[in-house]
Amino acid sequence: KFKYQDGVGKFDVSHLNRTTSVRTVASATAPQDYFNEIWNVVANASYVTGSHNLKFGINHQWGYSTTKVEPNGDMGTLTYTNNAAGVATPLSVSVRNTPYTVHNNQDANLGIFAQDKWTFHQLTLTYGARYDYFAGSAPEQTAPAGRFVPARSTGAVDCIPCWSDWAVRFGGSYDLFGNGKTALKASAGKFLAQQALGITGNLNPMAGQTDTRAWTDVDGNGGALDANGNPQYNEFSPNPVSLTFGIPGAGARIADGLPRPSNWEESVSVQHELFPRVSVTGGYYQRQFYDIQYTQNRALNPDVNFVPFSINIPSNPNNPDGGGQVITAYNLRAQVPSDNVTTWSTANSRDYKGIEFSVNARLPRGFVFGGITTEHTVTDNCTDLQNSNPNTPTAAITTRAYCHQEPPFQTLYKGSAGFTVPYDIQLSGSFQLRPGITKGSDYTYTCTAAQAAATGCTALTAGITSLTVTVIDPATQFYDYVKTDDMRVARTFRFSKVRIQPFMEVFNVLNLSTVLTVNENVGTATTSLYGTPSVIVNARRFQFGGQLDW
Repeated sequence: KFKYQDGVGKFDVSHLNRTTSVRTVASATAPQDYFNEIWNVVANASYVTGSHNLKFGINHQWGYSTTKVEPNGDMGTLTYTNNAAGVATPLSVSVRNTPYTVHNNQDANLGIFAQDKWTFHQLTLTYGARYDYFAGSAPEQTAPAGRFVPARSTGAVDCIPCWSDWAVRFGGSYDLFGNGKTALKASAGKFLAQQALGITGNLNPMAGQTDTRAWTDVDGNGGALDANGNPQYNEFSPNPVSLTFGIPGAGARIADGLPRPSNWEESVSVQHELFPRVSVTGGYYQRQFYDIQYTQNRALNPDVNFVPFSINIPSNPNNPDGGGQVITAYNLRAQVPSDNVTTWSTANSRDYKGIEFSVNARLPRGFVFGGITTEHTVTDNCTDLQNSNPNTPTAAITTRAYCHQEPPFQTLYKGSAGFTVPYDIQLSGSFQLRPGITKGSDYTYTCTAAQAAATGCTALTAGITSLTVTVIDPATQFYDYVKTDDMRVARTFRFSKVRIQPFMEVFNVLNLSTVLTVNENVGTATTSLYGTPSVIVNARRFQFGGQLDW
């Protein structure tokens, strides 16, 4: 169950300043009651002979979930943007099709598998297959009227979705010299995406919808509702921008024959024992993703329904590279009713490659483990665009120019150790140096017909309040490495059959203050908070506890 924090009034709505990335008044997450009930059945059997080790099994899940959503004012967020003078100015309001209660059924999530491990002289082979069946559905549902939608009802819907798939895996390990010290390993396997009720909830005809409309705070009360909670339609339009808003099932449908996303992983590695209980491993891994899902708006053709135009990014020393870039964006010719379908792409791609080296030492009074992994993932979403919109080719990228992402290889360093010292004191610690995530650079463009007449900017299509464009290629700028260093001290006391172990844990031992995120919104020529730190790692923290065994 989720509810607003204490002090939030019944008509208070989340406020977001897009220039500063500061959210105030209330959470953007609507209050909701969530309940689910999942039943599981698992059964396994093994048969071992001299050279074979066979295993068979079945697992099955079924159940349901319900989610009741009732946000304050049936609204999501009131959005502001700072003007040239740095004053927060109302921009838009997002309204929702609430209240509603959505019910999702997981009719089946079945897996049946068989595998074998066969040892023949210096060669050990592993192979197996698994059959998976998934079925989701939605029952008949009703929802009362809200501020922006009438009362609604939907019929039962089956197979959202229904999938039958096979997954196979093969692997082998060869003792190169026959002395049990050096092993060459290789494997290949198909893996299915684990989506469970997530996709069923997205395709449920009673699923949530949002409509963003231009808003002006005429009475200066800081909201789009009056004191009684009624919409102030003199401040925003009563007519939806999305012509399918409020229509059950219009948010998304499922394409005929939608396959389950999958990926193939291949690996090759070598493991060698340097000394007794000390080994090193090196490996190469790659993974290719298939049948990548996306939402297609069949009412739009990205090359026909949109007109390209240029956006000049304001020059400001705080903006990325000082600003001044010229970004191509796309203006919708005219609003049309959406025809959204969840479908799949055979042209878009995602490929992962990684190299790993590690050392593992099991010592008489402790252990040491360490390793490095260097990896990158190349994605291409330039053919089948999310929502058929050239402004948003993916969920994360808001500029078509960057729909192909090929970041450099980034390296992860990690190590851990544990020892028992005199007086039976156990010391352990870990260290990790993790590459930072990509750093965004989003600029919000606004231009109404009146502003176009006054300044010459390109007016956005009526009903569209703003466009967000990515200024710098996300594959070229990253946050700093994140360093984590933790330790643990413990001592075990034994009293007959009772063991007591008090311990102390210290997180962020060095009390580092690495910046995790910054303001990623590109500012105006006069005001820009781009790059201002917003989140840093947690300060050093001590934790005390104990364990009792008898």
